[in-house]
Amino acid sequence: MSNFLYGFFLIIFNYSISIGSIKIGVIPDFAGYLFILNGIDQMKEYSDKFAKARTLAKIMFIYSILLYISDLLALSSIFASLWLIPSMISVVLSYIIIFTIISGFKDMEVKYECVLGSKKLFINAAALIAIKVVFTVLTVITLNGFVYMGSLVAHIIVGGVFVFFIADARSRFFSYFTEE
Repeated sequence: MSNFLYGFFLIIFNYSISIGSIKIGVIPDFAGYLFILNGIDQMKEYSDKFAKARTLAKIMFIYSILLYISDLLALSSIFASLWLIPSMISVVLSYIIIFTIISGFKDMEVKYECVLGSKKLFINAAALIAIKVVFTVLTVITLNGFVYMGSLVAHIIVGGVFVFFIADARSRFFSYFTEE
C-alpha cells in the first residue's frame, strides 16, 4: 500500500525543466508507475480490480519511458503540434489507472466491511481531472501566464489533498489488515 502513496506522489507532481528544446523530467513518471506496479502486486489478492489496473500500469510504464526519452531527444518540440496527442493519451490512461485502483479500494471496503476512504479519493480524483481539463483549455485559449500559474497552484493543492487521502487510506488499510 505504501507503493501507491509513493507512486501517486511521483505521478501527480511530475514537473520538468526545459533547457532549450530539451525537456527533462525532474522525477520521471515511469518511476511512479514502477511504484504503482509494485503496489498493485501487493494488493491484487484483495480485489480483482487491481489486476485490471496492472495491465494499464505496465502499458503506462513503457509509454512514459518512451515519452521521457522523446523529451530528452527534443522530439516533443520538433513535433509540437502532433505531441499534444501522446500527452493527452498519457493523461487519460493515468486517470483510468487511478480510478481503477480506487475501485479496488471500494471493492475492499465492501468485501471486508472496512473504510478506506474511496469516496473521498473518487471525488478528489474527479477534481484533479476537472482542474487539468479546465486550466489546459483556458491556457490554450488565453496563453496567459496567470492562468497557467493558477493551474499550477490548483494542481498542487488538489494533488496534495489526493496524496494525503492515499496516505489516510494506507493508514486505514494497515489498521484493518495487520491486526491480529
